Amino acid sequence: MHQVRALFPYLARHEQWAAIADCSFRRAALCGYFAHPARREANLKAGRPDAAAGLLRAAVAQWPDNPLELPYLSDLAARQPGSRWEDHFSRNLAANFLTLDADALSLYIDHWLPARPARPRLAPLPSAAAA
Repeated sequence: MHQVRALFPYLARHEQWAAIADCSFRRAALCGYFAHPARREANLKAGRPDAAAGLLRAAVAQWPDNPLELPYLSDLAARQPGSRWEDHFSRNLAANFLTLDADALSLYIDHWLPARPARPRLAPLPSAAAA
């Protein structure tokens, strides 16, 4: 299996998505984590979103706090508010909160802070003509 996974970067560079997507590993532990994102991306590009979602479910079950899953979980949580994806995202973000840098946290801030209306200006800005 290691030899097959070692070909994933080559196959991806040459956009051989179906070849990657068709690789089937019965157990996530045998596949190893780093084959999951490649297979998930390949399934999305090969037009197999259900297979990609299944791979994400398997990855979350096997590695629930992996920070590399945050972008995928964030996307699904945003698309399906109130779903189990939102729960998985919240758990993962809470588990990794102290290890993420400011740039990474800014990507997920909308999930933590409720939307607030913009604060009205207290005074008008001076016009260019007055200066």
